[in-house]
Parts: sequence; C-alpha cells; structure tokens
Amino acid sequence: MIRHTIVLTYRSNMKYRSSFLINLIGLSTGLACALLIYLWISDELNFDRYHKNGSRLYQVMANHHKPEGITTSNDTPGLLADALVDEIPGIEYAACTSGGTPQQFTLAAGERRLKTAGQFGSSDFFKVFTYSILEGNPNLKDKNAIAITESLATRLFGTKEGILGKAIDWEIMGLRHQCFVSAIFKDVPENSSVKF
Repeated sequence: MIRHTIVLTYRSNMKYRSSFLINLIGLSTGLACALLIYLWISDELNFDRYHKNGSRLYQVMANHHKPEGITTSNDTPGLLADALVDEIPGIEYAACTSGGTPQQFTLAAGERRLKTAGQFGSSDFFKVFTYSILEGNPNLKDKNAIAITESLATRLFGTKEGILGKAIDWEIMGLRHQCFVSAIFKDVPENSSVKF
C-alpha cells in the first residue's frame, strides 16, 4: 500500500513538474518563514528573564510634554528611587542607573588603557538585578567602589584572580576619578536589554 502511494505520487509529480516545483517552493518558503518567526518571538520573550525576581521588576519612565507631542523616556530624577521606597509600602528596593544607554568610559589600570561601556548604579543595584557575583562584595554605597565583569577584568588586568581592591582610573567627558574593585561578576548575558 505504501509502495503504491509512493509510485502514484512520483508519477503525478513527474507529469505535473511545474506545479510540483511551485508547491515545493511555496511549502519550503512558508516553513522557513514560520521557523524564523518562531525563533524571533522566542528570543524576544527571553529578554531579561535571567533575573531572579524578573516578574517583580518594573521600570519607571517619564512622559515629557513638548510642542511636537509627548515623548516617553527613562530619564527620571535620581532622588525618585529613594522617594519610592520611602513612600510606597510595596516597594522593597529601587535602583537608579545612568539610563538605558551605557556610558562610554576610558579605564586605566597600570599601563593598560581601554574604552568600554558601563553603568552608574545606586547601592541597591545588585539587590534588584541578578548578576552572578564571582568574587567580592558589590558595596556600591562606597562612591569609590566599582564592580566589573569577568571579561573586563581579564582585558584590564590580564586575569580575574586576586584583583579585589586594585585601583582603576576612569575618565568620562574630561572628568577623572580613581576607584577600587569591590566585586567581579559574570558577563551580562546576550538576552539582556542593557549591555555594559
């Protein structure tokens, strides 16, 4: 029975070759498009899902009224985070960052200098966001503390071992400051909306 069906299909396809090719191209194109759409949707739905309390994270944004209309951005006052924690009982932690776009820095440790992107974060940054700490304590209450990724540690010091407490000089828009490594954490995953 199966052999008969295969022979019948083969004869039909040979008899109507142009229809067979059009159907085959249409079917394969449709399947390829469906697969690509599935992969794209799956990737979009997995963004920022690595955070432990991801379902409880919210981003505060502000509407700015301008003559050409309303624009929405993530630029909010820095003191808003403290006010939210103090005034709204359901909020455990609130973290301020330097915005959605990471800042461009020039970092120097010894003879090595490199340009990289980073974020300023408030003291609750690592309580709100889940980044795996490999070594140290990301005590961001200290204004001279810096937490760096393992890849940045390797690029800057040549190793990620034994660099806690080492000095890093950073420069941004002509401002220079020295800070000390307080923690090393794993690199930011590819499915993160913020890269730094």
